[in-house]
Amino acid sequence: MKKYTIKDFVEYNNPCKMCGKNVHLELTDDYKGGRTHKCEAEGTTITFLLQNKYNGNVYLVFDAKKNTYVCSENLETYAFHFILTCPDCFYIKSSRIILEKGKVKPLEIENEDLHYTTDMNQISLYTTEAESWIDVTPKFSSATMTIKTTTIDIPPLFLSKWKTKERLLNLIKTYIAFS
Repeated sequence: MKKYTIKDFVEYNNPCKMCGKNVHLELTDDYKGGRTHKCEAEGTTITFLLQNKYNGNVYLVFDAKKNTYVCSENLETYAFHFILTCPDCFYIKSSRIILEKGKVKPLEIENEDLHYTTDMNQISLYTTEAESWIDVTPKFSSATMTIKTTTIDIPPLFLSKWKTKERLLNLIKTYIAFS
């Protein structure tokens, strides 16, 4: 699996590979109950507010160029993930962040979620390192129809392994046709 610096992870995946719009970077964590945090970016510095405190806030600040971080608390025991989300087509890509003594280990794509609509179906592709599956849901239904989602197990298909989204979508259509 390809490894990225923070800067490369954000730049390579922006704009969205599916629709061409800008993606949003968020941070999820298991620090203090697990939440999603929006980023504030300035140059190569990415800042996340982790917690508001009476005696001072807890910020996690990344230097995307140097792949380093600074925080007022020890966070090495917590799990963090970068999440890139496209607000238009709902394409989602995430990577686990491993913090170690002021450095961020190289990032790997942990999972991707891809959603698109054809004339007949809503198709969702879910990919992790270990598995992938496609959910196909009929687009048109009436109140009396039972909606049945078909799930197809396939080998891992990361969009980053394909040259274009069209090639990936054609492969997905082939899996659907022969399942």
